[in-house]
Amino acid sequence: MFKLSIMQFYIGVEFVYLLDGIMLVQKAYVVTMLERFNMKDCYYIVTPMEERLQLNLNMEIVLIDPSYYQCFMGSLMWLIHT
Repeated sequence: MFKLSIMQFYIGVEFVYLLDGIMLVQKAYVVTMLERFNMKDCYYIVTPMEERLQLNLNMEIVLIDPSYYQCFMGSLMWLIHT
């Protein structure tokens, strides 16, 4: 026979039971996501791009693996929708 207890952690979401309700916390998921994408020590900035940057067709193109950003955006979307 199995004994069921109160759920505390499920799919990256922690359940904290309070006197007046339940609080869902995703701190563990956020920390894991930041470590996975090497962003744990990053800080926000107001303007993430160089101001007054002039773009033209003769600039050197650096190819970036699109799957990295697809995984990152998918992780952010999961965070927002859960």
